[in-house]
Amino acid sequence: KNHDWSMPTKAQFMELWDECDWEWVLLPVPGYKFKAKWGDTYIFFPAVGYKTVGRQDDWTGYYWSKDLDTGDRTRGYGLVFGEDFLSMDSLERCLGMPIRPVKQRK
Repeated sequence: KNHDWSMPTKAQFMELWDECDWEWVLLPVPGYKFKAKWGDTYIFFPAVGYKTVGRQDDWTGYYWSKDLDTGDRTRGYGLVFGEDFLSMDSLERCLGMPIRPVKQRK
């Protein structure tokens, strides 16, 4: 099997946070655009929310990293954002959150 893709780590999310200019955009859908400081390259994270029993949040972005919370194995770290905030939080692993895969460098 070809393993060119993987779940991002907390460090990779933090690299986006630190090494990119980021802005909240509303069109075509709400989300954050992370633009490289050294060129025109960017990646867009739509605010797709999460799904759990009886609740769905559509105006906040949630994306899993592959890092688990070492203090509580029932939790993992995820990138969480909204129009006026961006953070890396420890969240319950039972939440139905998307993954934004990362292509491995060769």
